Amino acid sequence: MGAGIRLAVESGLLSSATHSEPVTEEDSDGGKLSGSFLDIEEEEYVPSYQFERESDKIFKLKKQFYDQRREYNKLMTQDARWDNLIGKMKHSADHLSQVKPLFFNVNKKFNEKDITDCEGVLFLTDWHVGLTAENIWNSYNTDVLEQRLFKLKEKTIKYIKRHNPSVLHVAIMGDMVAGAIHVSARVQSEEDTCDQLMRVSEYLSEFVNELSNYVPKIEVYSTYGNHGRTVQNFKDSVHSDNMEKIIPWWMKQRLKGNDAITIKDNAIHEFVLVPVYDRNIVVVHGDLDRKSSSASTIYRLFSAKFNVNVHYIASGHIHHVECEEELGLEEITVGSICGTDEYANGKRLYSTPSQTLVFFGSDGEKDGHYDISLANRKVY
Repeated sequence: MGAGIRLAVESGLLSSATHSEPVTEEDSDGGKLSGSFLDIEEEEYVPSYQFERESDKIFKLKKQFYDQRREYNKLMTQDARWDNLIGKMKHSADHLSQVKPLFFNVNKKFNEKDITDCEGVLFLTDWHVGLTAENIWNSYNTDVLEQRLFKLKEKTIKYIKRHNPSVLHVAIMGDMVAGAIHVSARVQSEEDTCDQLMRVSEYLSEFVNELSNYVPKIEVYSTYGNHGRTVQNFKDSVHSDNMEKIIPWWMKQRLKGNDAITIKDNAIHEFVLVPVYDRNIVVVHGDLDRKSSSASTIYRLFSAKFNVNVHYIASGHIHHVECEEELGLEEITVGSICGTDEYANGKRLYSTPSQTLVFFGSDGEKDGHYDISLANRKVY
């Protein structure tokens, strides 16, 4: 017997459940073989398709293992880069503190009669440190950036003296480095991202330290933009995995002896909440927001999730100044320090380099709004 019945069983034409009667066949010598042959055969014989199924399972498990190992290696690579970056920046910060300490007047006292019931907010965004640009509208590199920072500092001090605020809030809004998120950014950069981060962190530390000589109290808030992300491919990146988070850490190291300055920790992911008297300003970079709906979206989010009433929204990212109002909610769009880069010039998108400083009275209304122009006009 054997072969014909086995084929019938394997093909499903015959099953032991329906064929329960003993089977009788002749052997090669004409004798009779009888008994529950199918039962014995099913126990001893393993069909080939079962081997194929087991092989498929093993193949799938191997693939899952390889995928998990690849993802694990990717995470380990990111961790290694972070460790290297943190180590490099810590060494540089410690070295700078020795060779270039930040000086401030610890005995500085402000005449209470000169301090008004007023608070200021300085919005700093889109410096793109490391970027180089040379076009009909703009020249930009590290030297130009330092010139514009000096001009920004001088004008900010001028307006501080005019309004005499009791507190200056400094909002760092992201894209402070050019980064390496695409090929053009790398080509147009003077230095790698690590050096860009250290440079801009030091610029900000020195800048804020100098302002502390003209205002009794400074509070620094910070968020991050898209140029500091750790993964170049946007689709593979995690928005919060961003190297610009290191900037406030560096500033804490460099300014830890200056009691007039407080570096605030951000607990709302990419959002910054700046309270000014009884008004709340929400600060974002702007890369995740649509201009047409950002105000209503952010208002609903903070109202529903945090029970916070939002009065102003400030953003950057688009590199030019705007100021709009929707249902009593004012949107302040801040310009960039870098101005028109090669990408913008290629699309005929022009803007004047600027940053924004706003003063608020105790009633929450604006006492002064300054879009500080930092342009260096090209002469032909």
